[in-house]
Amino acid sequence: MSTPHPVPQTGSIPELTRALYPHSWVFSVIRGLPQWIPALFAAGVLGKTTSFGDRAWLIAAVFAAILILNWWQLRFTRWDLTQKAVLLRQGMWDKETKVIPFNRIQNVKLIQNPLHRAFGVARVELESAGSRKPEAILNVLRYADAVNLSELVQSQGRIVASVPATDGQPMPSAPLSGTLLLRMNLAELIRYGLVSNRGLIVLGAAVGGASQFMDDVWEFVLRRLLKGLDLTGQVDRFTHLSMPAMLMAALSVVMLVVVFVKLLSIVLALWTHYNFQLVEQPRRLQTERGLLSRWHDAIVKSRIQAFRIRETIWHRLLKRRTVDVDTLAGSESGTSEDGMPKAVSNHLLPVATPAQVAQIIEHLAPAIRIDGRQWEHVSMRNVWRQLAEWALIIVPVLCTTQIVAHFVEPARLFINTPLYWASLVMLLFVAVAQSWYNVRYAAFSLDAQSFGIRKGWISKTWHLAEIRRAQVVSIKRNPLDRRFGTASLVMDTPGASRGVLQMDYLPFERALDLRDTLLGAINRSVIRSE
Repeated sequence: MSTPHPVPQTGSIPELTRALYPHSWVFSVIRGLPQWIPALFAAGVLGKTTSFGDRAWLIAAVFAAILILNWWQLRFTRWDLTQKAVLLRQGMWDKETKVIPFNRIQNVKLIQNPLHRAFGVARVELESAGSRKPEAILNVLRYADAVNLSELVQSQGRIVASVPATDGQPMPSAPLSGTLLLRMNLAELIRYGLVSNRGLIVLGAAVGGASQFMDDVWEFVLRRLLKGLDLTGQVDRFTHLSMPAMLMAALSVVMLVVVFVKLLSIVLALWTHYNFQLVEQPRRLQTERGLLSRWHDAIVKSRIQAFRIRETIWHRLLKRRTVDVDTLAGSESGTSEDGMPKAVSNHLLPVATPAQVAQIIEHLAPAIRIDGRQWEHVSMRNVWRQLAEWALIIVPVLCTTQIVAHFVEPARLFINTPLYWASLVMLLFVAVAQSWYNVRYAAFSLDAQSFGIRKGWISKTWHLAEIRRAQVVSIKRNPLDRRFGTASLVMDTPGASRGVLQMDYLPFERALDLRDTLLGAINRSVIRSE
């Protein structure tokens, strides 16, 4: 059993003595591989100006320089703890010392990929309130030090956890302590893969990466593949099919793509959310997930600003919902360790039944009721307001099309075909349908302690927050609002832009009344808190 490192007292910044894991530079180099390997590959392998031997020496020299720079940089990284802050010093020549108070740290993330787990280490990311990226990254610490740091930060310096030292030996992840709120089994992971579109994101990234080497991909892969498939003959046979047969063939291709994307999404769900657990502890919520790599996230409960419930068509088919939380950090930029957009880590409940969603949200925020809320709908006259927005898009497009057709012969021929008029009719139909359904399902709910809005018809979203979390209440009006006598009511909670609750299409007088009601409720909540 290791003895916890003594925590320095507050005051002047002490000499920082804690070093990273001795071989941290190896993990830093490996983590940076995706960033510099494509450039080296393009310069050294695809280049045609020099001999292969010269290019090989160039690659070796650049690789050696990267190794030395990573080793040299991390050699001068030191960190330490006071009773109220984390201290981090970095830099070789220009030294920078960061002081990050515990009460400003929103989230402590412990990340372990298979290599981390084999050596008993972890990567630690400290996210502070309002930060667009991690305030500090410790890559990497011994697992015992990482857990000690996480526990001390989350407890605001009141305790120092004691974790057995690993001395670089593999250490299995200990089960989370606390009240288990949600665990995802294999069936739930499959459902999560079906409701997510992460496979489409990865597919798009693969296409984008392949486009960097398109000449070689076309030469060595696509040309041979298309020749084997006899694409020209397939297109010729497709164009000679009847209209129903063409539609069936096109639908079959679309279904194959959808199936492939969903299968890829299921694989990614298994990889990133295997054995997902949401555990409640006295001050925080902690999650653990991942198949080979393990991600540990902790969110201070008092800093959850709002809840966002999402329900797509796939959710409704599977009778599930997804819940995100808006926090003070609210980081949306960058990517997480698994290569996905960082917003994915804001999932509180990746998938859960409506009953579980209501139970967990009402447990975490008793002031917010999910079931039995009274929703007030907006007037259906706002359909014309929505159609006016569409007109601002459709009319300029039509005018531009007519102008181009006057000067360009192919465009003039196209606008006289049935396909052009069918596309125009379809666009008008979509505009009318979307305007009607958007207004039909738009609603808001206000009670003594919480405010919520509901939007969407294909994909539905509920955004709910306690009134005491509100920071600013305002009214927005654009020219169309002034023309139709409407306004948007905005309740902004602290944090990033994702924390804004905005209800559109309200009558101007009703928006003023709601604003005054919300301000009164906010003032009462402030007085009670004092």
